[in-house]
Amino acid sequence: MNGYDAPTFEIYCDDSHPENPYEIARFARLADGWALLAAWQHADVEGVSPRKHRQREDIAVRVKGRKRYNLRCEVCGVTVPVRDERLQPILDTAHAAGVHSLALTAHATRLRRSGAM
Repeated sequence: MNGYDAPTFEIYCDDSHPENPYEIARFARLADGWALLAAWQHADVEGVSPRKHRQREDIAVRVKGRKRYNLRCEVCGVTVPVRDERLQPILDTAHAAGVHSLALTAHATRLRRSGAM
């Protein structure tokens, strides 16, 4: 949890570096959907190494009125762009299944299956 008892969901990358997983983003489930947490809001989450705290603050951008996330691994450079409206149901489904984290490459696969990429 993140200090205010909201469920959280982590997107991480370990694609070519399984010995050094990198947290790309952490989202919190709020009343109106999943919200990106700033890096400082989850710096004390148990089990998250200091290297993972380097989440970029420019992950979320607005493009033509829509919120987009540029999910980029700072270790290997793998990048997955996704619109907020496509990400929300993926996080909801995973969370409902009891999953609290998802690898970036698995996330890209789910997006392709949903037609979002």
